[in-house]
Amino acid sequence: MIKILADDRIPFVSELFGDFGELILKPGAHIQNRDLLAVNALLTRSITSVDSALLEGTAVEFVGSATAGFDHIDSTWLKKQSIHWAYAPGANATAVAEYVLHCVAYLHKKNLLPRKSATAAIIGVGHVGCVVSDRLRKIGFTVFHNDPPRAQLEKDFISVPLASLANVDLVCLHTPLVKTGNFPTYHLIDNRFLKMLKPGSVLLNAGRGAVIDNNALLQCDHVITCLDVWENEPTVNLQLLEKTTIATPHIAGYSKQAKLRATLMIYDAFLKYFHLSDTRRFSELQQLQETMTLNIQDGRNAEDILLTLFDPGRESQRMRETLAENPDQFEYLRRHFPLRNEFSAIQLTPTPSALLRKELDDWGFK
Repeated sequence: MIKILADDRIPFVSELFGDFGELILKPGAHIQNRDLLAVNALLTRSITSVDSALLEGTAVEFVGSATAGFDHIDSTWLKKQSIHWAYAPGANATAVAEYVLHCVAYLHKKNLLPRKSATAAIIGVGHVGCVVSDRLRKIGFTVFHNDPPRAQLEKDFISVPLASLANVDLVCLHTPLVKTGNFPTYHLIDNRFLKMLKPGSVLLNAGRGAVIDNNALLQCDHVITCLDVWENEPTVNLQLLEKTTIATPHIAGYSKQAKLRATLMIYDAFLKYFHLSDTRRFSELQQLQETMTLNIQDGRNAEDILLTLFDPGRESQRMRETLAENPDQFEYLRRHFPLRNEFSAIQLTPTPSALLRKELDDWGFK
């Protein structure tokens, strides 16, 4: 019998993994080495550091992380120990892209971003960056890409140098945090890059906090800043927080569908590793995820609908007020943040007019 220990906040973990052996649920922050001595499979999230301190001397042979990144996993050590591991790359790509669209809608409403002939630069064109690029193009942006590692691997991929991005209206960061090698991203956005940006341009980071030198950003007064991730989080620079136009607690990828997608990806890896057969069909799980019905009032446009679903301005104010009162509440805000529905799971009533339907299609509603 397989013994499984899982973070109790992984969606549908009991429904998916409960039939394959003994399943133990525990808060991710409290998982310790002694909990894993007789455990074969560990299912976790980014809150748990997976390294020698956690796994040395345990029976763990499979690690599944229901996350799009793996900064919290010491993959080198796991490989040396022949411990198989899996994660969920791209699971949150749609959610992050739609977070960016919510921010764009908010910036449009505040007249902080042009509606016509706007330009955007995507720095980091992986799973998330590709989707963000596609969605921005569909609402009229001209999009440039910067991803030197990808350009080195793909001869047809065009990577625009950072120095050529000075005049774009929107810069979106979606890189991993890399501190070594030929293409480090730690403090990629530094004082020099920030000074280069034109006044009034928007810098949006929904990747990794330390890709931006937050001290340099604090001294930058000519750029509109939208931050979902923060250097040194969960500790947030409160001065920088006050300067941001949009500030959220690392929740860009938080959607119900993204969470389910991530669980399914590690579920598939688990089945493959242990040579097991699927006991649940994806269609059955989809039925567990209820769609959301939104009533459209007369006169609403697509941006109004986006801001009804998720208003970055309102959430930014809530974060500022909460952290001003208690700076240690970042993780609390993140942990208790309501999961959004992706646009594909939202039903609009009454049926939109043909004109609004076309507008909604451009923004990604189907």
